Amino acid sequence: MNAVVQKPGLAATGVATESAARGYIGLSVRCGIDFIKERGLTEKVRADASPATRQALDNPPAKLGWHDATVLDELETLLLKYGGRDACVDLGHYAGVSLGGGIVKPVLSFALQIFGTTPQTIFSNLDRFYSIVTRGLHYQFEPISKKSGTLVLTAEGRNPPPALFDVCRGNLIYLLDLVGVTGTIEPYETRSADSIKTVVTFAVSWE
Repeated sequence: MNAVVQKPGLAATGVATESAARGYIGLSVRCGIDFIKERGLTEKVRADASPATRQALDNPPAKLGWHDATVLDELETLLLKYGGRDACVDLGHYAGVSLGGGIVKPVLSFALQIFGTTPQTIFSNLDRFYSIVTRGLHYQFEPISKKSGTLVLTAEGRNPPPALFDVCRGNLIYLLDLVGVTGTIEPYETRSADSIKTVVTFAVSWE
């Protein structure tokens, strides 16, 4: 997919300037498009979007094709602008439900059968699940106690948009729901950022 041609003022919203290091399967992009439509924000997003993103809104990408992160980064950033952080978290949960019940389901089911239905099992194997639908996002779980820990997320590339990490938080909340526990995924905190990658952390706990 060609790089997005930036519209004047769009960079100020936090759209990533380099997205090629990360990528998504078309189903992930479609989740973003569908969620924005459900929230009634399509026209607002379209008005601010680049030509490439407007084209994706009109003609969503193939479900199983791989695409660099440019369009989804922009969709998430504009969702943050018009819907706020909670909307981005909700998008992450929505995508988790959609993808977790579809293309990712066989891998999730296998992992739960082999390793058990605990949050620690899921969090320790996140890269197995994410690699099915994303590229350039890597998770590591650092346990603190039997029911808490820190999830470390590394996003490859320079300047990933803040909205991305709110969406990822929503993905993680879905995983707590999946294993049937009550828990908390705290908002992300930035650990480090440079021209190669950004590292953020999520404090997690469950009952």
